[in-house]
Amino acid sequence: MFENELKLNSCPFCGGAAEIVISENTQSPSRYYGECTKCGAHNNNKGESRALAVLYWNDFVKKAISKQRTAEMMSNLKPCPFCGSKKYLEVEEAYICFLDEWEHHGYIVRCNHCDLMFGYHEHDGSHFMTPEAAAEAWNRRMYQD
Repeated sequence: MFENELKLNSCPFCGGAAEIVISENTQSPSRYYGECTKCGAHNNNKGESRALAVLYWNDFVKKAISKQRTAEMMSNLKPCPFCGSKKYLEVEEAYICFLDEWEHHGYIVRCNHCDLMFGYHEHDGSHFMTPEAAAEAWNRRMYQD
């Protein structure tokens, strides 16, 4: 991919435009990083080229948006149907052990108060391929409170 084809995504916090700047650290060679021109948010990964800095910035944006969505999703989870806890719920990645190697295999909802693991099967991992799908299934109840 050519440098002029790379496009910086907008800031995930304020929506402002981003730019690539050069680190002013005189102890190390010039390193490029992304920074929001509006709120000053920046990523910590520094690239040796502008193109690499764009890739690092866009990855930073993607992860920040994912964290925001996860926080929203977590606040909307219904309480645990067994213990009633809402404080200890989380959506997490499910792993299975296959030939002595752990592999990511979907997402589950876990209540860390009573240790309920919703959507997990010992041999298959999880049937929910996204955190959103696991949360939506968790919130579907046969009987409404």
